[in-house]
Amino acid sequence: MFKFLHAADLHLDSPLKGLKEIDPSLRTTIQGATRDAVLNLIALAKREKVDFVLLAGDLFDGDIQDPGTGHFLLNQLGALSQTIPVFLIRGNHDALNQMSNTLTWPKGVRQIGSTQADTVKIDALRVAIHGRGFGSRAEEANLAAGYPDPVPGYFNIGLLHTSLTGAEGHNSYAPTTPEQLTLKRYDYWALGHIHKREIVRAQRPAIVFPGNTQGRSIRETGPRGCAVVQVDGQGACKITFEDLDTVRWEQVRVDLAGVANREEMLARVDEKATKALERSDRKVHVVRIVLAGSGSLFEEAQGDRGLRAEMENLLAGLGRGVCLEKLKWEAVAESAAPQEASAEDLELIQEMVARFQGDPAQLAKVLAADGSWKTLNDRLAKTFDRQEANRIAEPSELLSSVASLYEKLRNSR
Repeated sequence: MFKFLHAADLHLDSPLKGLKEIDPSLRTTIQGATRDAVLNLIALAKREKVDFVLLAGDLFDGDIQDPGTGHFLLNQLGALSQTIPVFLIRGNHDALNQMSNTLTWPKGVRQIGSTQADTVKIDALRVAIHGRGFGSRAEEANLAAGYPDPVPGYFNIGLLHTSLTGAEGHNSYAPTTPEQLTLKRYDYWALGHIHKREIVRAQRPAIVFPGNTQGRSIRETGPRGCAVVQVDGQGACKITFEDLDTVRWEQVRVDLAGVANREEMLARVDEKATKALERSDRKVHVVRIVLAGSGSLFEEAQGDRGLRAEMENLLAGLGRGVCLEKLKWEAVAESAAPQEASAEDLELIQEMVARFQGDPAQLAKVLAADGSWKTLNDRLAKTFDRQEANRIAEPSELLSSVASLYEKLRNSR
């Protein structure tokens, strides 16, 4: 049995994008986010007592020339590799980074070459790591096709920077398919390049993208980090994603339907933002607020130059280190033609009538317990406009209206 950490796409010192205005109290954390993610990675590797660390490319960005960035990584990996060995390859960004050509890696850090696939063995663990880094940024060949056969009796890992079959927002580099990787008969493929964490295949071989260690723009919302892999005596993998980011990106969409005034609009933003951040324990949150609506209130709010400042004050008041990335407007049709109710919708309403018309207390209990009200409300909105559906907000109102609503639904078929 052994354990290893698989990470990729550190993009050290790459600036977080889209931030034109930053609260001075948050600036240091935001500017140091990619380095902090590396520090968190080092701490996690030690805390989990992993046997080795894999870095699947893009440790740097192609446009970063500051020697201090390289010195930072050398210091961190040098300290870690005194007890935990590190194996890495270059990705498309590393291939362009001239600074990385001048680095002398510490003794415990092994960079697998970029001219051909190579194998490094850890005999004490009976692990064989096969890899090949990028020699140029636009690596369009299927690099995995040239990886060697598995070492018999060893746990075989393929370390590869690849777009696999392609992903939105990522160039098609070193393309291959899960089927082609499976034919190599390895036990685990440690991939990099795609910034979204994903278990493409769970076992034999496990094929895993750990995602990037720190989100860098609003396109990279949610937790970011690495994978920790526990391998049992039969070679089966238990894969756990661990968060490393210190700055978390979130997009909060606020539907303004039914909102009567500015105060209600701000209250709804407060509610939605609070809910979006409630599960996060990060130091800083970068939030984009999307206001979706129509009508006079929506139009007036769009032209209000002071609204952004008011939103910033509201978000700061949440006490979660929130920075407003952008206030975005999404115009929606003021009213939409009702859709026909399905037989399933009618049956749901009919069941509500039959079960609860004489028992308001039981109705309230069911709605509170199992979310039936949300289901019903969503389905009513298919037949009525959203504002009409939202007005039926309480069980008592539903109870008094449900028979006529059912009749209206039935007649609309």
